[in-house]
Amino acid sequence: MQFLLKHLCLKCRAKLVHIGLAYKSTSSIVENTTTMAALQQYGFTECEAQQLVDSKSVEKLEIVKLERLLKTVKKLGLSLEEIVKCPRFLGLSSSMFDHRYKILQEIGFLNDKIKLEFILQRKFCNLLKLSTGELKKEGLVGKNTDVTRNILSFTDLPRDIHVPETDDSQCLGLIQSDAVKSYLCWKLDMKREEVDQRFRSYPFLHYKSIRLMIQCYNIMVKNIGMPVEKVKRNAYLLQGYPDNYLDLLKRVPTLGNQPIEPFIIATPKILQSTTETILEILQILKENNLREEDLFPHLRVLTLSATTVRERLQRLQTDPTFKPFVHNKRRLKMVIHFHCAKNRTKMLNENKWRCSTLDLLSVGKKEFDERYKMGTDLTRGCDTVNMLHNELDLPRKEIRGILKQHPQWMQIPVMTVSRTLDYLQQVGFQRPQISACIHLLMYPMEDVAKCLRLVETSSEVDCCRDSSGKVRPELVLHLVLYFLERPYHFTGNGIWGDTSLLDS
Repeated sequence: MQFLLKHLCLKCRAKLVHIGLAYKSTSSIVENTTTMAALQQYGFTECEAQQLVDSKSVEKLEIVKLERLLKTVKKLGLSLEEIVKCPRFLGLSSSMFDHRYKILQEIGFLNDKIKLEFILQRKFCNLLKLSTGELKKEGLVGKNTDVTRNILSFTDLPRDIHVPETDDSQCLGLIQSDAVKSYLCWKLDMKREEVDQRFRSYPFLHYKSIRLMIQCYNIMVKNIGMPVEKVKRNAYLLQGYPDNYLDLLKRVPTLGNQPIEPFIIATPKILQSTTETILEILQILKENNLREEDLFPHLRVLTLSATTVRERLQRLQTDPTFKPFVHNKRRLKMVIHFHCAKNRTKMLNENKWRCSTLDLLSVGKKEFDERYKMGTDLTRGCDTVNMLHNELDLPRKEIRGILKQHPQWMQIPVMTVSRTLDYLQQVGFQRPQISACIHLLMYPMEDVAKCLRLVETSSEVDCCRDSSGKVRPELVLHLVLYFLERPYHFTGNGIWGDTSLLDS
């Protein structure tokens, strides 16, 4: 817009700016009206709702997140007046609010002393830097409260386990983390060094409500049936929000008509995805003619964002490098390893590799490096068979049986087959004609095109022409294959594409 303004007269500039402001104000009115209605629905007066809407805190807030947060506030019995005084609070997620509020309760804050401003990032962090002695002096925590024991009183820690008294000179954050770590040592049967390592690996485990962590643990172990050893290895899941886990189990109870719990156990990271994200991904798969069952070997797709899944599936369809895999059921593997596959394709092309298979492009780094060093530039034929199965609607077993008749069939890149097939379809050959001469698809497109022109003009095939002088349609591709192999004495070596011999 700035560029346009520089090249317009003063009158036109003013008009353009006016139109822009009018559009912006109109869209703002629509958004504000929706937000106002949501706020009033939860008990705010019209004046209070307008005051909150006018603040920048709700300017870009999604209605769903706003409603979720207000439900949590209402459940905890907090005053709406405090929100009006502290509108920045509405920028928090409901899960973050619940964690912080419960942490203050567990520490021993008196209920009437917990203010919404304490939940905000800066204020909350400043509180955790204070010593318990300072908090007691300010009257936020009871004088006789032992913070460590108060935190652990919300757990199922046996009473016969000795808990040392809290040193009131220590900062609150250190005491809270230490209490949580002590509990996890007992609950998960781990050494303190192991728990410390988990906290270093997953920093978000710090400053999480011990009650919500226990709920997450119980959902994973009791509701889902995850072994405790697996919980230990995936300790980052303890930092989640139990309501989100339960919501996922309720709204997505099955995957491909099978209970979702075993799939979560196999790929625990699924729990980090929201229910909305997973439902959107399942819809995207449906739009791309993929079944939920196709996810079973590629569950990590559910740990990506829905936008990423959509974009990568579209790229697979539009990128010539990946076009041969577009109908492959295992293409979801490429969605997971998309950037890795792209980089490997580039490297293999630079080093004159012919057979870039879906499997080679998406295996682990160690296996890829080993196969690359061995220099085994071969294909097992799976990608070619799957592609032709979808394009020609022939049984996979039949296709493989035909291809195996050629001595070098495992050295033919799927890209060669795909390009030749596309070319034949573009020049008007029908599926039955191509299916009757599948071997021709293994030859380079340029050679096939050259021989096709030769068949049309050669006097050698006059015996195969009809009354109009054209070669009979059912014989054309077979004659092309004949001319391709004749210079090589029908050994099958015509697939290597030495077109100079065709002219001799």
